[in-house]
Amino acid sequence: MPDKTFSVLILDPAFSNKSVIRDTLADNGFKVHVETNEGGASAALENFKPDIILCRASSQMITDNNLLCDFRKRVDERGIPFVVVPTTTDINYFLQWLGQGIYHSIMPPFETEYLTSRIRDILKHDHVIIRDGPPVSINFNYRDLPYSMNITPAKLVQFIISILHNSMNLSLTLSEAMQKRNMLAQRIFKPEIFGGVRHQSEAELQMEQELYRALDHNEFQLYYQPIIALDEERMTGFEALIRWNHPERGLVPPFEFIPLAERLPLIIPLGFWIIEEAVRQLISWEKKFIFNEPIRIGINISGNQFIHPELSDGIAVIIKEHRVNPENIVFEITESAFMADIEAANFQLLRLKSNKHPISMDDFGTGYSSLTYLQHFIVDTVKIDKSFVRWMHMDEQSEQIVRSVIGLAHNLRMKVVAEGVEEVQHLNMLRELDCDYGQGYYFSVPLDAFAAEEYMLNFYKRR
Repeated sequence: MPDKTFSVLILDPAFSNKSVIRDTLADNGFKVHVETNEGGASAALENFKPDIILCRASSQMITDNNLLCDFRKRVDERGIPFVVVPTTTDINYFLQWLGQGIYHSIMPPFETEYLTSRIRDILKHDHVIIRDGPPVSINFNYRDLPYSMNITPAKLVQFIISILHNSMNLSLTLSEAMQKRNMLAQRIFKPEIFGGVRHQSEAELQMEQELYRALDHNEFQLYYQPIIALDEERMTGFEALIRWNHPERGLVPPFEFIPLAERLPLIIPLGFWIIEEAVRQLISWEKKFIFNEPIRIGINISGNQFIHPELSDGIAVIIKEHRVNPENIVFEITESAFMADIEAANFQLLRLKSNKHPISMDDFGTGYSSLTYLQHFIVDTVKIDKSFVRWMHMDEQSEQIVRSVIGLAHNLRMKVVAEGVEEVQHLNMLRELDCDYGQGYYFSVPLDAFAAEEYMLNFYKRR
């Protein structure tokens, strides 16, 4: 296929004047046009003549909107790829849409390389289809739920490619279903259709299966790292950190499984488990200790969790059920999660803030936004990434970055936590810069619940 400038039509009912997807594509050589309703999108089919259509919508809109169904039929008649860019990563929704004939998807978070390569892959794959066969009835089970649908071989292959990055298990399940129906024996597509698709290793596939089992068998455990007020060196709370007690490998550190977990639908139930477990632990400590002022627990929220439409409601149910003060449950969200989808991020922020949860921007300085975007998000605290703090006593540039972040955050009436405090020099410099809080091995390594209670005895009395 010769190089060309592809035209992308985005149908996004929530679009106002900013869109990370639009801006990312425009900055990477695509011609982009946005419409907010089906009528405008139908007119753009004639005037803009798109090569591909991205539908940015909720699951309810895709399944229940009759106007969208009519628009999609007109798109199909023209042979234009119709791609769902959803507000959820729940694979069950994608299977429902597959049954309705939607077989292209791009899952969040929308990092530049992934977004642009997926669009080019979809356009390329549509041009290497040799022919399509008639619809075939397939039946399969996924996560203990039965599915049955009629679908053509080529469309099923394209759907498998869509979800390969997020669920190797489902990809294999569908491939096996195709094989049982002899669909792979038909010469439907050229071999290069799979070129450039990211294949998971056998080790990752095994880990995916083990992660689901781990959640079912309560193999995860929370550790707690203290957060210290630097002016008086008093403890003000913890950050909750997940660990995996593998039955054979022992304690698995997060860097070995969190990157994969965050790509899987598993991250949604796992995220709610973390929140509920941290809430339970906070309540337990409140019953055991006399606190001069409330302590807070910070909980990390991944990008896929953050844009999940049921996140705020699910958190509200946990908070109400356990009768905990929402102001003591802090949600820590990385820069990249904020920037991956600005519209969804702002909506989620407003929901969490309206429910009185403090918000921290985690790992500040490592993502897309830098200092310039800080004023656009309603956050209470900025956490400076440890990569800057660790070298600030030896590297002038790191020191200037830390100084600038603290100054800007204070001007915006935000508090600052410095991560990676490991040396007394770090502590002294951060105090000189009026940093509010510190976290790191200088104060304590992450502790299990029992060890965290012992640590608290340095600051608080038991009841």
